[in-house]
Amino acid sequence: MKPISICVIGPNGRMGKQIIAAVQSDARFALAGTLSRASLANDKQNISKSDLVIEFTRAESTGDWAKLCAEYKKPLVSGTTGLSDAQFTSLREVAKTIPIFHANNMSKGVFVAQQLVAQASRLLGAGYAVEIIETHHAKKVDAPSGTALNLAKAAADARGLDKSKYIYGREGQTGARPADQIAIHALRGGDVIGEHHVHFLGSYERLEITHRALNRELFARGALDAAHWLLKQKPSLYGMADLLA
Repeated sequence: MKPISICVIGPNGRMGKQIIAAVQSDARFALAGTLSRASLANDKQNISKSDLVIEFTRAESTGDWAKLCAEYKKPLVSGTTGLSDAQFTSLREVAKTIPIFHANNMSKGVFVAQQLVAQASRLLGAGYAVEIIETHHAKKVDAPSGTALNLAKAAADARGLDKSKYIYGREGQTGARPADQIAIHALRGGDVIGEHHVHFLGSYERLEITHRALNRELFARGALDAAHWLLKQKPSLYGMADLLA
């Protein structure tokens, strides 16, 4: 069977390099080429030569890359985090014309953690405070992480809450903690790939759900699994729930 040819956008970033290495070591795939802002004029043809595009860039760029993929009618796998509601809406519009897979985290384990958080939040109820702590390397540009926000949403949705109940860290005279508050704390430093801890704090016990990424290859392999699956899909916006259904 002919390998699936991949164009990697953002080849000089941590994840871009990891994706390229994963493509080159996986017999299912072949590298059609790479593309970046700096090489756009000379390397745009790499999209046309590919079967599918993978991008891990920045939130402000993802929409433009998606539109470029749509011009060439190429499916897109995006692992870019930190998308605003408006940017996500723009991505959804482009997905009416090409298949797009987007996930803040390409890990199956993180997806399972989200399901566990939702179940724990629902079963334990408001008597258990939800506190989320995420840790990443010093060069991560967005905070809190997209994964932390997904975990917060899982906990909030299970209790019928919305984002107005989120707080990001604490400072000063904050007063007593409201029962319906969901707190998110971001730590940055070193070369931590990604750790997420969700605490359910009750009066007599504490439940903690933790996920640790041990190697960035985890996310690269997840992106390739998504790419292999996405080629068979119709235009729409997909995520981990669709991949693992």
